[in-house]
Amino acid sequence: MVIGDSDITGSGLTQRDMYSEQLDRQLGLKVYPLAPSDINVFLNSPRFKNDLIKIVILESIERKIAGLPEVRTNDVRAATSKGRRGLNAFLQKNPRLTVLCDRFSKGIMNNYIKTTISRKEENVRLKIKSLCGALLKRPIKKEQTVILMDRNGAFTPEEEIDKIVNKIRMYKTALNKRGIRFIFFPLPNKETIYWNELPLKEKPIF
Repeated sequence: MVIGDSDITGSGLTQRDMYSEQLDRQLGLKVYPLAPSDINVFLNSPRFKNDLIKIVILESIERKIAGLPEVRTNDVRAATSKGRRGLNAFLQKNPRLTVLCDRFSKGIMNNYIKTTISRKEENVRLKIKSLCGALLKRPIKKEQTVILMDRNGAFTPEEEIDKIVNKIRMYKTALNKRGIRFIFFPLPNKETIYWNELPLKEKPIF
């Protein structure tokens, strides 16, 4: 089982070129891609309880590693679902309140979007102008089709690293209890690898 984001989904690739298909051919094993998804979908899904899955590979792109979720059990999900069912039942009995809440939430979102756009508009304009100017000054490679973001990387604080490691350790423990081998597969951001294609003075460090 390979769990991950769009890189595992194979966005922009043919079926044959997908990561899971490549593993299938090279290892001679049946490989199932579960993406875009996270570890909790696998741990709590009844359809994977009785499957003879030997290995789980969890992929995460660099920029999303700090946001990996904690392990959640079915008990937590059941309590959340029960609360949602209760709320839905209440709203169904009070349709006018439902309409009012809907209009209120949409109004807040619209105002938030308008405010954010007006506040950031000038900064975005300046950044685009700066980026376009830098790109126009350098020769364009015809074979280059990768979209890159101009982002300066930095070391993650030690306490954040500890949190990340603890989450990954929890994944390993949960899977090992079910007799499954766990492999964590981090992927660097494109700008970490192709940093020299951007107007950066040095390579981003993560």
